[in-house]
Amino acid sequence: MRWTGLLGALCAAALIAAGCNEEPEGLACGELKPGKRPATGDLDGSLVISPGTIAPGGKVRYRVKNEGAVDLAYGADVRADRMHDGGWVSAEKQIFEGRNGVIAIGYGAAPGELGARETLLLPEDVDSGTYRLRKTVSDRLRAGGPKLGVCDVFEVA
Repeated sequence: MRWTGLLGALCAAALIAAGCNEEPEGLACGELKPGKRPATGDLDGSLVISPGTIAPGGKVRYRVKNEGAVDLAYGADVRADRMHDGGWVSAEKQIFEGRNGVIAIGYGAAPGELGARETLLLPEDVDSGTYRLRKTVSDRLRAGGPKLGVCDVFEVA
């Protein structure tokens, strides 16, 4: 068994209570993953979360902001991370545990515009601290093109 698989199994068994945390998966904020084909123009964007501080059980409202020159495409999926000991660790078990998957839906945002408003309901027992949400966006007109990670940070207090 690979060490990462063993470590993941140990962390799952400890239920994070013992201090084990998983590394976040997916693209980092601002990370550009090249595709098989180039984008049709400047691929740039961000994630905008409002409000910046949310109580446990509250709603995180967020939107993709297109800051580039191409139409962006993205799905309803989102990743959640938590700041722990100066680094980001996955918070997906804490935020999404017991919930069904994400519906397969496609969104878009034209250059200079905000995409659809999305909402995430936090669990009542979520730990206080600094969190971030991450999404992956791509050029809507270029299948197989590059992908960009976008994110924003919020506080649970």
